[in-house]
This record gives sequence, C-alpha cells and structure tokens, in this order.
Amino acid sequence: MSRVRARRALPAFLLLPLLVLPLGALLAGCGYSTQPVYIDTVRTVAVPIFDNTTDRRLFEFALTNAVTREIHSRTPWRIAPADRADATLAGRITGVATPALVEGTREVVLESAVSITLEITLTERSSGKVLVKETRTVTAPFSTRRGESVDGASAEAIEKLARWTVQRLEKAW
Repeated sequence: MSRVRARRALPAFLLLPLLVLPLGALLAGCGYSTQPVYIDTVRTVAVPIFDNTTDRRLFEFALTNAVTREIHSRTPWRIAPADRADATLAGRITGVATPALVEGTREVVLESAVSITLEITLTERSSGKVLVKETRTVTAPFSTRRGESVDGASAEAIEKLARWTVQRLEKAW
C-alpha cells in the first residue's frame, strides 16, 4: 500500500508577503546604480610626477607609480600625455614624518610610524575646471621588534594613498 501525500496549496495570506516583500525591495532601491562610477567627462588622464615639498626624496616617484597602477587597475581611464589627456591629476607631497612612538634603551626606536600627507588636484584640460581637490594624511606603523622596517611602512603608506587617490576620482553621489 503506497501512501501518496496530497499537496495542499498555501493559504493566500501566506503568499501575499512572499510577493509583496521582493516588490517593495525593488521599488525602494538598493543603492546600486548603472551610472558610471568615475567622472564621465574624463576618458584619459595625465599623471605627471608628483611634487614633493619635503626633504624626503624618492617618495614622489613611488607614489606617482602607485597611483598610475591604481588608475590602470580600477578605472576605465587611460593614461595619456598632458597635451592629449582630458584631465590632469597633480599631486604634491607636503609632509613625511617618522616619529618614534616607543624607544628602548639607548634611544633605540622600537615602535614608529610613517605619515605621509598628499594634496591631489584633478583638473579638466579643456576648461581648466578643478574637478577634485583634496588633502589626506595616512599613517603606517611599524615595529622593529617584529622585524618590520621604515621602508615597509613607507610602502604601505604609499599604497594607502594611491587607493585613496583613485577613490577620490569617483563621482560624488
């Protein structure tokens, strides 16, 4: 003797929330957009070597290279010479500091950090209009007790600034 279960339909009062909730979510919006994330008047950008007003050299080259890599990997923009680019991204390093946070015996630095301050300006070439102008300081700590170095912390701070720079190139919501 086989037992066959009869399927019963769910009552209508149980089906109503299952239909209304997804419809409500669609109508309310989810925060996503089909609009371009980056400024749509810009397709090409020039990135000259950033200025460095500090006495700490070579940071400008590393930071310019990191920003260029981020633009290539995260934006639809292409890098172009200044005379053919839609916009120019200029940067200026205005501060580099490595304060000792913890000193051991005989003034040996055990814990420290690298802080870098960067000003960026994105200017539209055709109109001269400033599209983005911001300043940011990032800090990357390091500990000599863990085998970390000022070079590693500097590289970390540069990568943070490069990511921040490209985030600032997104359109304001």
